[in-house]
Amino acid sequence: MIPTPYVEQLAALEVEFTLINKSDGSDVVPPQIIRTYYVRKWGGAPETSHLPRNIKTAIIEGFEQDEDNSESFLSRIDRAGLSFTNPTEYFARGFNLKQNVQVPQTSLDLKIKLGRQVAQTYVKQISPFHETADLLVQDGNTVASTLIRGNAYQEAVAYLQGLEELTAKDEYNLGLAFEASGEIPQARNHYELALKRETSNQDFKDAVKRTRN
Repeated sequence: MIPTPYVEQLAALEVEFTLINKSDGSDVVPPQIIRTYYVRKWGGAPETSHLPRNIKTAIIEGFEQDEDNSESFLSRIDRAGLSFTNPTEYFARGFNLKQNVQVPQTSLDLKIKLGRQVAQTYVKQISPFHETADLLVQDGNTVASTLIRGNAYQEAVAYLQGLEELTAKDEYNLGLAFEASGEIPQARNHYELALKRETSNQDFKDAVKRTRN
């Protein structure tokens, strides 16, 4: 067996945020510590990693891995300008390769990416915001599915909670009805129950991730 070379990037960032009233120095909100993580691999066998499988899976599923947002618009302009003003430095620093998402990111790129993630998480916690998401009804109990599709969320909750036994799809739909009613903690509980029973269901994973915060 011939060893296959590979590159694996692992990164983590922990930031403590404080928001202080300038007039008297009091905390506007309690200090918060927010962490984010990144892992990606190029080449090699799929099962090979420096991280245990369960940790790597949790990072991939729980944190954004989108490479397209790693660079700011200004950074791209600067690099494009450098290609004209100093092409030797442009190629020496590998900026011609960085346009390809298959090329590992630089340490600065990773810092920018993780910094943006923790900042967005903190802003969501201290500021009102709205997100839109497509809520996909699963083909579980027919009556409950019909109620949810008809926007009768409270009726769907009452009906599903009255059943003696719920399938994984019923648990998901119950979470969906709670989420549509604005009851996020209850929704997350039922999404997690659904995911425990069907661990590979992507809709269930997306729902848990969506209601994590």
